[in-house]
Formats: sequence, C-alpha cells, structure tokens
Amino acid sequence: MGPGSHADLLVTAEIELPWASDVVYLRLTLEALSPLSGVWAARSFDPDPDALWGLYASDNQILDELVVGGGVSEAKAMALTAAGGVGGGCSGLGDLDADDGEALSTPEPWSDPAVPPSGAGEPGVRSLPFGVVAGGPRYVVVDQPTVPDGRALGASGPVSWIAALDDVDDAVAGLEAADHAAIMDALREHLHHDPYLVYDPSDAASSDDEGSYITWDWISVDLGDWLDRNDGVGLSCHSLACVYSSLGNHLGLPTEYVTLGTGFTTNLARAAGTDTWARYGFSSQGIVTVDGGETVWDAAVDRDGDADPASQPVSEVSPMGWSLDDYLDALTPDLIGVVNGGRCYVY
Repeated sequence: MGPGSHADLLVTAEIELPWASDVVYLRLTLEALSPLSGVWAARSFDPDPDALWGLYASDNQILDELVVGGGVSEAKAMALTAAGGVGGGCSGLGDLDADDGEALSTPEPWSDPAVPPSGAGEPGVRSLPFGVVAGGPRYVVVDQPTVPDGRALGASGPVSWIAALDDVDDAVAGLEAADHAAIMDALREHLHHDPYLVYDPSDAASSDDEGSYITWDWISVDLGDWLDRNDGVGLSCHSLACVYSSLGNHLGLPTEYVTLGTGFTTNLARAAGTDTWARYGFSSQGIVTVDGGETVWDAAVDRDGDADPASQPVSEVSPMGWSLDDYLDALTPDLIGVVNGGRCYVY
C-alpha cells in the first residue's frame, strides 16, 4: 500500500504477508509535515469486502491497554491484535513536530504479533503496528480481479467476493493459471451440472439492465442468488451467462458476456437441470468469451453435435471453447450474430 497526504500530515500504510503463517502485519505511519498538537489516530477492523452484502460481520472493542477485534466470513474467522495496546483502534499520539520530535519506535523487523516492535524512529513520525490473524484457506487466483466497478450504480466494487472464490475453488483447483480455456471449461461444468440449477428462459429476475432487454447499455446480476442456491435457482441464459462471466472475473480472467440475436429457432438442445431435448424459439442467447469472442462457452444448454442438429437422434456435446462460427451453426439454422456484450456488474 502507498502513502496519502494532507497539507500537514503524510500517512503511509504498509503490509507484510508472511506466507508461512496465517498472519498479516500492517503498519500505519503518520509523519508531520508541519507542527501538530493533540494528534489522535483511529482505525476500524473490516478487511473483507463481503461486508457490503451481509456475508461478513465484525466486532471491535477497546479495553484497558488492549484493543481487540474479531470477525467471521462464513466458515472463516479473523481477529485483530495489538500488543500492549500499541496501535490500538483509537490511539492518542500527542504532539508531532516536523523538525525535532522525539525518536519513536517502528516495527522493524516484524516477526511475532505478540511481541512489541523495537528500533529507532525518525523525528515527527509515529508508527502504529498491529497484526491481523486470519484462519481459513487462501485462494490462489489467475490475476487481479476484473470485476467491473459498479459502485456508481449501487453494485459491487472491483473486488473478488470471498464467497465467489470459495464457490469455485474445488472446480478450478490444480489448474494452470495460464490455461484460461481449462479454467473456463471447469467453470462451465461447475455451473451446468450444479444440482440446484434449472435453466429457465422465462426467469430474468436475477439480472437487470439499463436500456432495452437485448441492446442494453449495461447489465448486472444478483450473484447472491447463485451463491444462496441451496433451495434451487432458476436462471435465464442472460443471468446464467452473467454469473459465468462474473465468476471468471472474480478469478482474474478477462471474461465477458456476449448477447446473440435476434429472433431465431434453436436446433435440438437440452437445458441445464432438465432431461428433455427440444427446439426453442429464442429472442436472444447469452454466452461467454475469454478472448474477445474468438472462442465461446455456453453454460445454459448442451447441443446436438451430429450432422443434423435439428432432428433426432442426438449426439450430445457441450459448447466449451468453440469458435463462434461453430457455435452459431450448432445453435440455430437461422442467420444471427453478436448484438451486444461486456462485463456484468454484480450485486
């Protein structure tokens, strides 16, 4: 983390992450740029962005010579500790002189959150060390999250939800980060074969958009509907494609939702959560890409892969990593194409 400054104060936050233990060391350093008096520093303990959607809870207490904080995010627990009250939730720092303040301790090196730090500081500087002890698994992802920033729309910010990473962890475990196609295949199978999912073309309740249904200006999806699916969830192709692409975004993939259309009759298809092969009249279809549309994936339906996909018998195939042209040929005998696309906001 980097510094932030005001006319009279420079604040720098640093994080040390020792991979050998479930501890995160954080140091907040305040440096006076001009003489200050009666300086106090206050901090809250809320490290998990899932708090915004009710999946996380924390509790902070300031006691005599001690500050404690605890939290839980589903099955994972976190706690904050500050040895001897140093760097507690609310600390009186006294006066900070920009020129000749007293020498103050800095946490160097950080080795044990239970042992107060030692060492010489710089004049006019206060360093406030504390540790966050976290229990539970770590999630290894492909890259920085690519979730679009939807805060201006009341949706999620550009962060990965812990619950979303936990949802797909078993599906993508052991896959190479560079093999985007294999990860997309695993996510597709995770979605399509989920026992609680039924693909329902008429149920668009889990997604929302600005503009018309197909030529929207932006689209969003209630990811919580998917994460809380234990009572069953029915998703339209648009909602399901948004869930699919968003899970890829949470892992750091450049996945995008693609809308195909408009107005066509499908070849034989079997919808997720059903056993029936049938032809459907669709206004549009939602699919997913990870490479700008060169190859595509569809979690909503399986296709008939034989030479006559409009008639029985069926040779079942799953549309994973197909070229767009091959997918369109399997989808419908009608002439359609890409009419919209982008990343889905989540809330």
